[in-house]
Amino acid sequence: TAQSGFYAVKTSGQTLSINQAVIFNSATENIGSDYNTSTGVYTAPYSGFYVFAYTVLFSGIPNDFDFDHYLGTSNRNYIGGMPGRIRYLNSAATSWGDNYIALGHTQIAYMDANDTAYVYFSALRNSSNVNTTASVYANASNNWTKFSGYFLG
Repeated sequence: TAQSGFYAVKTSGQTLSINQAVIFNSATENIGSDYNTSTGVYTAPYSGFYVFAYTVLFSGIPNDFDFDHYLGTSNRNYIGGMPGRIRYLNSAATSWGDNYIALGHTQIAYMDANDTAYVYFSALRNSSNVNTTASVYANASNNWTKFSGYFLG
């Protein structure tokens, strides 16, 4: 039976720009070696349906910030959530969680052999509605920022 699947996490931070792949740099599972920990890109070995899921945790996010996140494949971009944009308003609280936000999505996608898939953000807009960068949080002792996928058939 055909098998391909991966589970990868971020163990080091990344300053992310728009349309840049989030690089989940440590694969604890990588059946078929189809996920590239250097580029953040998964390459489908077979034609068929695949299931993908991701969660990206950001830190140091200022008040009034917009995110648009996607699972991008060679054939299509799947918007992550409805309506796809999340506005984060900092509560100015002093407890844990202040200036952190996590975004995620699960998607079934049809892919041809050798198609690719990755996670990216098409908007990282500040309060002036200008695209900027954002800090992706990572820590070697947890798996808060993660990406997984497998061949369904």
